[in-house]
Order: sequence, then C-alpha cells, then structure tokens
Amino acid sequence: MTSKKLTLQNSTVSLTVLPIGAKITSLKYHGQELVFLPSQQVIDNYSPYKDQVFDETVAWGGDICAPSVSACMQEVDDYRFKVSDHGNFWTTMFTTESFDSKKALLRLKGVTEEFNLVVSFFLQGNILKREYEVVNNTKYNLPFTFADHLLLPPNKNKKPEEYLNFPGVSQMRIEWSNNNLLGEKNSSVGWPLSRKGIYADKLFGKLDKQNDLYRLTYLNNGNLLTFSSPQLSYVGYWQTNGGWNNSYNLGVELTNTDRDNLAEGVKENKVWWIKQGESKKWSIDLEIISS
Repeated sequence: MTSKKLTLQNSTVSLTVLPIGAKITSLKYHGQELVFLPSQQVIDNYSPYKDQVFDETVAWGGDICAPSVSACMQEVDDYRFKVSDHGNFWTTMFTTESFDSKKALLRLKGVTEEFNLVVSFFLQGNILKREYEVVNNTKYNLPFTFADHLLLPPNKNKKPEEYLNFPGVSQMRIEWSNNNLLGEKNSSVGWPLSRKGIYADKLFGKLDKQNDLYRLTYLNNGNLLTFSSPQLSYVGYWQTNGGWNNSYNLGVELTNTDRDNLAEGVKENKVWWIKQGESKKWSIDLEIISS
C-alpha cells in the first residue's frame, strides 16, 4: 500500500504529493485534474521498490528523475555508482521537513547513497512553485542531471504547434523513437512535427532564455500551463500514442541536459558537477491560467 498523501490547497490550486519519491499524484486547477493519472486503485496501491523498472504501471503523475533518467553505471576517478531506471529518487522514501497547510507549504527530503535532495512545494495563487537543493554527500565530485517528469494527458485531435510552445526550438535531437519511426538516436528532426497512428518518441531541444527565464507552455482542456525556470535550459519532450506499452500520455520536462543517460551526459559535458560536500539549487514555477 502507498504512503500517506500530503495535500496543499488554496482557492485556485490543489496539489497532492506522496512521500515515496515526492511523487505528485494530483494537481487540480479549480477542481479540474491536470496530470495524467491511472485508476484510483492503481494510485492507492502504488508502492515502488528500489531498482524497479519504470513501466506503464508507475508512469503517471509527477516524478523526480535524478541523477539520471535512464539506468547506467557511472565512474568518477576511483568511485563507481549505479543509477536505476528513471533515477534513484522516485523509489526513495522522503521525510517531511516542513508541512504548513495554512501557508500551502511542503518541504520533503530524500536521501540516497550519493546525494541528499530537498524539494519544496509552495502554492501562490495560480502558481505551483517548486524549489530544489541537492547535496553531494560523498568524498568525490559527482555529475548530476535532473528532469521534471510530470506526465500530462495528451491533447487529442490537435497538432503540436496548437498546444505546445518551446521558444527557440526548431530542431530536436532524437533520444528514442519506437521502431525508429522518426530516425535513429542522436539524429535530428524538425520541430514542431505532426504525426498520426501509433508512435512513441523522446526528443530534446534547447530553449531560448526570455527575461532571465527558460519557458515552455502546454495547452489542454481550456487551461494553459506555463513552466519556467532560471536554471533549466533544455526541454525533454515525450509522447506515446500507443507506441509504448499501449499508453497514451505526454511529458514536457524542464531539464539541465539533453541526454537521458548520465554517463552519456558526462561524455558530452551536459551535466552539473556537484563538488564533494557542496550543493546546487534550482527552481520551477508552473503557472496555470484559463485560456
């Protein structure tokens, strides 16, 4: 059985988070659910375990993918550490550092062998504010990547340019495409693109910075979601239209890299390096308005 839910709400937004992985299990705007969710039974029985494969039974809501999205083994000098599928935090039990329902504030802390991660959730009007701080608790300088893995319901019968806006992105790198329908890994594809039929793809693009922020938007069911961050300059775009485990959902991930695999990110110099005992902070705002 899953752990106790923690809920923040104000007159506009309601957020529900689980201590397991600091996972978002509900985000509502004026009572309307915004994130992709399974049946209530699946939610109630959610109980992931260490090194579990991230499959369709757990691919819903919002997860923290760090220090890598894909599984890998990373070596730094004479230190070697393992990263599980979709990272080491989504199966970690976070402890509650602070929970103030009146101020709509929740702060959780997750501890793994290499890193400590504190994530703060705060509701401010129609904005969900999230602040993160990672600490390297080893004696080595370590690489780190982060992706905001929030899955959303697909906007059916619409072309991507009608509901997605990635400022500055005209080409995207292919991380994975089911049956190589868009091309092989590391090849490029023009953006936006229109597809029909069965497909599933993971793409990356580099966002333009506007007024000191990297932004992207998603429009669905009359609501415009604007994600923004001063630090996360890449967008990861995932969509499956039945091409991955017969699932239908999409994700727009603000991230600090255009690589799912930490080891590949190190080779391409597309990671954050966290020095021993030091920390790194970043934030994401999600503004929701009726379009």
